[in-house]
Amino acid sequence: MHNQEIKGRKQVISILFLIIIMLFTAFTYLRGYSVQKLLETLKNINYCFLTAGLAMMVLFVSCEATNICMIMRVLGQPLPYLRCFQYSCIGFYFSSITPSASGGQPAQIYYMKKDDIPITLSSITIFFIVFVYQITMVFWGLLMVV
Repeated sequence: MHNQEIKGRKQVISILFLIIIMLFTAFTYLRGYSVQKLLETLKNINYCFLTAGLAMMVLFVSCEATNICMIMRVLGQPLPYLRCFQYSCIGFYFSSITPSASGGQPAQIYYMKKDDIPITLSSITIFFIVFVYQITMVFWGLLMVV
């Protein structure tokens, strides 16, 4: 019973921490704008583009989650898809808020370690995903030049 209380407290603290990070992020990004300007911008949104953009974000995170699942399975550490999706969301979020998008992969490795996944396996997984991503970007870049 005592362990469940501690786990419940940790979960509440984690949720509060997440809310604080979200509020801090929103405040940091929006501090230079007036409320009236933000409302005016929201009225002029093209919802087709917004929906397409959000769909592409979900597709990107889903594809990365699939990659994490496949690589972990090959490395002998099968994970449920939902857990891989969470790791992918963590990477996407921390890449979005850190300079040069440098915080996503370390955050993913950190959260995998918290879930008792060895750092060697999580590092290999993230390295392989980044490696293939970079090769793909070079390929598409060269294809555009030709």
